[in-house]
Amino acid sequence: MKVTKSDRKSRGMDLDAITELLNKAPVGRVATVSPDSTPYIVPVNFAFDGDRIYFHCALEGMKLDCIRANPKVGFEADELLEVYASADRPCFCGSYYRSVIARGKAAIVTDREKKLQALWLLVEKYAGKCYGEMPADIVERTCVVEIVIDEISGKTHLPDKN
Repeated sequence: MKVTKSDRKSRGMDLDAITELLNKAPVGRVATVSPDSTPYIVPVNFAFDGDRIYFHCALEGMKLDCIRANPKVGFEADELLEVYASADRPCFCGSYYRSVIARGKAAIVTDREKKLQALWLLVEKYAGKCYGEMPADIVERTCVVEIVIDEISGKTHLPDKN
C-alpha cells in the first residue's frame, strides 16, 4: 500500500492519522463503474485492518454487479468538524475537516474464515465488542467485500491552535 501526499502538502495526513480517521468514521463511500460504464457511488459501513477495507452487503445488487464488471474502486471517508463564516468578510466561509481517499481492487470474500474475521472487525467497530458466535444464517446471507488498497492519502484542515 502506497501512502501518497495530498495535493495540498501542508494539509496532508500521515498513515497514523489516516488509520485513526478510518477507525472512527461511521460511513465510507465506495466508487465503482457500472457495467454500462457510468459512475456509481454508494455509502457503506466499513472496517479497516491496516491495508484492507472490508464492508458487507446483500448477496446481490448494483455495487456487486459493478465490482464484478470492474474490480477497480475508489473509497472515501471524511469527518466534518466545523463550518465557519466571517461576519466581517462577506462570503468568507469554509470548513474544518479530515478526509481519506483510497484506490484499490475489490473482491468478494469467499473464504469462510476470512469472511468471519471481516464480519467480526465490523462488529467490533460498530458495537464496540465481540461476543458469542456469529450465527451461521447471517454469515450465509451476507456478502463481504474486501478492498486491497493500492494507494491512500489523507487531507485535513484544522483550526489554528493559537
